[in-house]
Amino acid sequence: FASVALFATSCKKDKKNSELVGSWKETMEREVTFRNDVQESDDTTLNSGTIYQFKDDNTLNVSGGGLSLSGTYSISGNQLTMTILSIPIVSTYTVSGSNLEFHNEDVTTEGSDQVKTVTYTYATKQ
Repeated sequence: FASVALFATSCKKDKKNSELVGSWKETMEREVTFRNDVQESDDTTLNSGTIYQFKDDNTLNVSGGGLSLSGTYSISGNQLTMTILSIPIVSTYTVSGSNLEFHNEDVTTEGSDQVKTVTYTYATKQ
C-alpha cells in the first residue's frame, strides 16, 4: 500500500508539473508597492518579451531584455518556487488553458517603514 501511495503522489506531482512544461511568453506584469499598508505605486508593463521555459526535469530558463538566466523550479499545491541565481522566488500560481498567472510578495524594511511589493505576472503558452 505504501508503494501505491508513493506512486499516486509522484504521478500527481508529474501531472502538476506537466501543466507548466513548455514556453510561456509574458503578456503583462503588474507591480504594486505599499509602504506601511498604504499603496505607493501601481505599475504595469505590457508585452515585455520575457519568456519562461519550464522543462520536465524541473529546470527553467528565463530570457528577455538581452538576458538569459537558468534555474530550477518546484511545485507544492498551488505554490511555485523558482530558484534563479540561488535566490528562491515563491509564488502562488494558476494555469487555465493556455494562460499562466503567478504572483508573489516581497516584504522589506526601510528605516522604520515596512515596504511590501506584490508582483502579478501573466503569460500565454507558446
